[in-house]
Amino acid sequence: MAETIYSEDYKNDFAKLANIDLETSVLYFDSDMFLDFSAMDDATVQTTQKIMVHITAGDLDSIIGDLPAIDRYAYNDVLMDLRDFLTDEELKKYEKDFYYADRALLEEAKQNPKLEYPSDPTDPTSMKDPMPVAIRVNDCKKLSETYVFGENQYFAVIVNSKHQDLNHLFLNYLK
Repeated sequence: MAETIYSEDYKNDFAKLANIDLETSVLYFDSDMFLDFSAMDDATVQTTQKIMVHITAGDLDSIIGDLPAIDRYAYNDVLMDLRDFLTDEELKKYEKDFYYADRALLEEAKQNPKLEYPSDPTDPTSMKDPMPVAIRVNDCKKLSETYVFGENQYFAVIVNSKHQDLNHLFLNYLK
């Protein structure tokens, strides 16, 4: 399957950049997961469960997803506040590409799975307590030349990631 080849290419390319020895370390790019929250079919349910297992185990450091996926994980307290991850310089650099979650809605989201998310997650002025949790990566040629993505793809760091240094490298690799 072509996606597997691309995943291997990404893995090898990034491992070289990050100086990761693939003989002694595990690096995994999973491009086989697809989420369609409009349907909630078996594949989406299984993929959601798989992602949550990896998050809970601390095995998943970052994700790239579209707006519905980022909405889902942002309002389930899974994504890191980028102010705790990025330097001040990086915050300014990526600010125009931020996806914001409204922290004022986090508790409500836990109680109400059908919560209406803010209509424009790129506009912090429309929120009570905006928190940047993802960065748009639409302009990433590495992604657009290799994978089929719709509009508005975002990179986000998982809140319990153990490899912040690698997340920084990966973000730079993408941008």
